[in-house]
Amino acid sequence: MRTKLFTMITGAALLLAAAPAWAHHAFAAEFDQNKPLKLKGTVVKWEVPNPHSWIHMNVKDDGIS
Repeated sequence: MRTKLFTMITGAALLLAAAPAWAHHAFAAEFDQNKPLKLKGTVVKWEVPNPHSWIHMNVKDDGIS
């Protein structure tokens, strides 16, 4: 009985701890997956700081097609 209770409490704590990370990384909050975007340019710098990354580009005109 104690082991089952401990397992249930641990499982609930893990689910609650994961919820903020899931909300933070919600793709739909930032992008419309039905409207793809193509950027044409030259990648001049790629940064990979933990936990995200940045891609810096040089583009001609507006660079969007």
